[in-house]
Amino acid sequence: MAGDKSAEGSLKQQQVADGTTRAGRLASSAAPAPVGVRKGSELAFELRPSLMHGRVETELLQRAQTSIFTIGKDSSHLVRFLLTKQAYQPGDVVLGMFDFTRASIPCYEVSATLCLEEILSTRALEPGRVVQSKVFGSFRERTLGVLQTNARFSIPYDALPTINTDLVRFQWLLRFEFSAGAPAAQDLSPSATSSRQMFQWQVPIVVQPVAATDRHRLANVPHKLYSGSLRVAQVCQASS
Repeated sequence: MAGDKSAEGSLKQQQVADGTTRAGRLASSAAPAPVGVRKGSELAFELRPSLMHGRVETELLQRAQTSIFTIGKDSSHLVRFLLTKQAYQPGDVVLGMFDFTRASIPCYEVSATLCLEEILSTRALEPGRVVQSKVFGSFRERTLGVLQTNARFSIPYDALPTINTDLVRFQWLLRFEFSAGAPAAQDLSPSATSSRQMFQWQVPIVVQPVAATDRHRLANVPHKLYSGSLRVAQVCQASS
């Protein structure tokens, strides 16, 4: 019991640097649970709703939806990802947060990209084929010992909105790649590095067309200057 209390006390010592919260982690003496790839074509990890945050919380004032995703395997937890909203307009900033505070599987590195894909739809000759993919931003960070960090992407002002037709669709995606492994000591030996697994995941976002406004194109001109033509009315009296 004394050893457990000392371990918990050391975990509370956190260091904050460059917007990333880190904490020292102690090696566990318990036998690590296997997290290898399952037999067959199944993925090493599963995407499932969080038990505590499985709903989509809606901010009525800002009309923004906050989505929370939990990524893990069976009873093991890797990361919780929070996306501030899923509907954007050209010029907006996409902000996502990674939360490793409850991770039972170490995550060594996280990389993410914001991309736009042109995909053939159901009535095309090759439905589902990706015609082209363009990357608009990338993020990479080593996350061993990280508790929380975030990624930001900027949508260009001239960005093409999300389009979905019978022949083709343009889809914006956030793609992630996690380098993870089994719960073990912080060992950087070649054997520990070779046991890492790469897990890829993506979440679609919606880029809406620029909202039309009722403002006149000269609305920024002061009213006194933009008042049209002024004429002096002169009444001519007919001579008697």
